[in-house]
Amino acid sequence: MRSAPVLRGGICFMNHKPTPNASYSLTLRVRIHNQPGKLGEITTAIGKAGGDIEGIDIVSVGRDFLIRDITVNAASETHAQEIVSFVRDIDGVDVVNVSDRTFLMHLGGKIEVTSKMQLKTRSDLSMAYTPGVARICEAIAKDHRCGRFRRDGRSGSRRYRTGGGDAGDGREVSAFQRIRRR
Repeated sequence: MRSAPVLRGGICFMNHKPTPNASYSLTLRVRIHNQPGKLGEITTAIGKAGGDIEGIDIVSVGRDFLIRDITVNAASETHAQEIVSFVRDIDGVDVVNVSDRTFLMHLGGKIEVTSKMQLKTRSDLSMAYTPGVARICEAIAKDHRCGRFRRDGRSGSRRYRTGGGDAGDGREVSAFQRIRRR
């Protein structure tokens, strides 16, 4: 999808077309009629559509067919649809499924937060989180030298925030914001 520079009036212009990348990565599950050259037709069609093939895997083999997963990077959602259309137009090839790998990655969330200490009771939870966090923030607000609670990487915590107090003009300010003002 990347275009060559264009020269106009002695000035070089680049056509800024997006290039295929993992953000628009899809996996095509295709059922291929088992004849020589079919995989070549598919890869050629994907190349003509401007797709970037990342991988090809055999899923299963039958007497007269193969099922393959073909992972392709596209430049946009529209480009991904064009690639799928090119593959669907090939005789002897059925597109069984198309998966957007970025959306699959986000199913069920992708970030996990784990505790550094066991929280067995409601009391443990209260000390580690709310209202325990609020107490730490209030202590920082009163004495900014409580450095071990601040964002320094040594405590293993990123940032403590809590609502509370106002800025003198009626706006609420978090303890973290109060520290930064000092």
